[in-house]
Amino acid sequence: MLAWFGIEPKGVFYLNLFENVGNHHPQMNKTKLAHYLDPSLPRYHHILGVVRNMHDLLPRIKISQKWKSLLIDACHLHDIGYSTKLNQYNYHQLDGAIFASKQGYPKCIIATLLFHSCAFEGVLYSRPDLKEIYVHHLSLLDDKDRMFIDLVSYCDLHTTATGERTTLQERIDDVAVRYGEEHEVTKIMFANEPIFEEIIARVKTMIKG
Repeated sequence: MLAWFGIEPKGVFYLNLFENVGNHHPQMNKTKLAHYLDPSLPRYHHILGVVRNMHDLLPRIKISQKWKSLLIDACHLHDIGYSTKLNQYNYHQLDGAIFASKQGYPKCIIATLLFHSCAFEGVLYSRPDLKEIYVHHLSLLDDKDRMFIDLVSYCDLHTTATGERTTLQERIDDVAVRYGEEHEVTKIMFANEPIFEEIIARVKTMIKG
């Protein structure tokens, strides 16, 4: 069960997604993913592209084999919150993290789904109703969580909407073309570009020459 740590007068619940996590590790793959997202849609192929990019990245960084397996699962799961079956808050990072918490995934995966690709900054920009959920969980992140968030974000930022490898600038330009420069999604991407660059720089320090 998810734990509740407060209720606003407007009825917004604040979840403690990390309270009951354990070592249970239900692996996600493209077949299971297809139960939540239509394989004919670009989002499904974007996710598989992020998984491929992580597979390419992992041999170049020094981390344990167990963590590598967790990172692959985190990539498979990172956008699962877009599934209409899981939508509660209309914010895919939070909806995905709720799903992962209910399924018993480890804290590092839940944290990655919740915070990947500047989700917190997006909340500050456009979803003040979710701010306290994020502030609470931000205070509970440890170094492992932050590393997982960086690595999955790195792969996400280097994957197009249809799953091909790309650069950060190409990714941002593509969002502007698809949504329009005045769209909220584009504005958030532009605003977060310096933070994206910091994420990429941190990951590059982990990559073996």
